[in-house]
Amino acid sequence: GVLVVSAIHGLGSVGKSTLAAYLAHQDAVRQRFPDGVLWATLGQEPDLLKLLTNWIRALGENYTPLSVEEATTYLRSVLRDRAALLVVDDAWRPEHVRPFLAGGPKCRVLVTTREADIARAVGAQLYELDVLTPQQAMELLRKRLGRELVGAEEQAAAALAREVGYLPLALELAAAQVEDGVPWAEVLDDLRAEIARLETLERPLAWEPDLPPAERKRLSLRASFNLSLRRLRRPLLEAFAWLGVLPEDVLITPAMTATLWAVDVREARRRLRLLRNKALLLAGSQQRGEQAYRLHDLLHDLARRLLTAPPQPTQEGDLPGLGLTLPAAHRQVLARYRARTHNGLWHTLPDDGYIHQHLTWHMDKAGDAAALIALFREETAQHGHGWYTALDRLGRTDLFMQDLERLWRLADQRRDMGLQVRWALIKASLHSLAANLPVELPALLVDNDLWTPAQALAHLRQMPDEGTRAHALAALAPVLARKAPEALAEALQAARSIRDADVRARALASLAPHLPPHLLSEALQAARSIRDVYARA
Repeated sequence: GVLVVSAIHGLGSVGKSTLAAYLAHQDAVRQRFPDGVLWATLGQEPDLLKLLTNWIRALGENYTPLSVEEATTYLRSVLRDRAALLVVDDAWRPEHVRPFLAGGPKCRVLVTTREADIARAVGAQLYELDVLTPQQAMELLRKRLGRELVGAEEQAAAALAREVGYLPLALELAAAQVEDGVPWAEVLDDLRAEIARLETLERPLAWEPDLPPAERKRLSLRASFNLSLRRLRRPLLEAFAWLGVLPEDVLITPAMTATLWAVDVREARRRLRLLRNKALLLAGSQQRGEQAYRLHDLLHDLARRLLTAPPQPTQEGDLPGLGLTLPAAHRQVLARYRARTHNGLWHTLPDDGYIHQHLTWHMDKAGDAAALIALFREETAQHGHGWYTALDRLGRTDLFMQDLERLWRLADQRRDMGLQVRWALIKASLHSLAANLPVELPALLVDNDLWTPAQALAHLRQMPDEGTRAHALAALAPVLARKAPEALAEALQAARSIRDADVRARALASLAPHLPPHLLSEALQAARSIRDVYARA
């Protein structure tokens, strides 16, 4: 028979070893493997001969091998007819794992690792371990504190769990502070401070000079994450650091990281896969046929820290950083994107699924007020408003309204009358356009392939009169059902956002005949929430 090997893969501190230990103690597992569980924790520099010898001794054999190869051969003979579970915990290299693959056909091997490539190299079936669900996180906090959480304490615990991204070790470290008498509110305040979450989640003993690495990573998230980062080559470490300049919770794609890292898309795709394989990124949804990724909030903190840390570390345990200030990093991002425009005009930017949504955010973070003002002065060759035209083409005029509000805040801060007037004129023009758009026009334009559904819905949302908006939705619904049924979900959201109950009811009623079953149940839920009984009926 063939020895079956499985591997649990995931972020540092996500609970891989805890899950393996839990499985090893299950009655069903004990019955399946009557000859016991053999456990070896490797780490980055394991003493393979000592660990293999310990397994031999645990099996009741009085034999001392002189080499790793000899130990593996002896173990294979001892385990040939036995049924044992072999757990190889915290593996960092395939060559460290192979000597432990010494079981017979009745044995099984379970590997835990942050390196997906290890699983492939040893022929293991890979199991991805994600962060906890909110319910699991609350259960962990209750068990760690040994009491039920009710009222304000339960709310604070739920907020804390969200703040640390439901990562088990982070929850354990935060709960330890509460157990030590630190108020929930104080822990939460510390976690929400800029670039402070990692330091907040450290136990006082974490950086004692003689502390073993395995114990240090248990007491410090920073130490745990740094174990993975130290293994990255400098270009990949710098690529990870640059992710710290992005907003939290964005989808990370090859198209946008190609610009961020100043490489081609193929190289960006390769780097993203490497970071995912090393459990430094989480898998996200598909975007435009490409795998997208997510960065855990605490790893985002660490990336931002690396971006701004000095090239020569000043504290024990720190990694060499890029030595940038955050505004300087944002200015570099803007420069890299500007290089992709035509004649330096922002409205000519190619669409990578990211920059149109976050351009003005980067300008704001860079402290580049002049760039924001220039953006709103750009014109197309046809003398249209450049940035509005670009976003309208993408069906994202809602983003233009957000960017316009950013311009207003800048004008208000600077008490710039000229900017305030410009803002008012642009906003008045948009409201005038939306107010005077015939209700049937969006539907006709979509039906004749002159507008995308996204463009039609974006213009519809700007209609100031809710009754007009409801009529436009009614005209658009059958066209969407016929030509773009995937856009009906957004149309339903537009209907639900109408504040007037009677108008909202009419909008929902006009959409209902065209909705697929899963959206119809959503529409029914929205109808149930209408308090006025006549409108609801």
